[in-house]
Amino acid sequence: MLYSIYPELDEVHDVYARSLEYGWTVFTQTMPLLHRITPAPQNHAEAAYYVAPRNAGLGERRSFTRQQSIEAAAGRVG
Repeated sequence: MLYSIYPELDEVHDVYARSLEYGWTVFTQTMPLLHRITPAPQNHAEAAYYVAPRNAGLGERRSFTRQQSIEAAAGRVG
């Protein structure tokens, strides 16, 4: 399931909240059908994953708002 991210409108917390909402939707719609799903091997060439320890690579920008990101890109913040 895909969902949109609107860089001109969304803050990090907006995207996070939307991901939780969509994740819950996928979970609640899938669980009742679990017995009807035929497993298939994962295509490792197309696989991606998120790992929380990589958050540290964002440094101080980890909690930036959109405005702070714009200012940082313009060289006015940290």
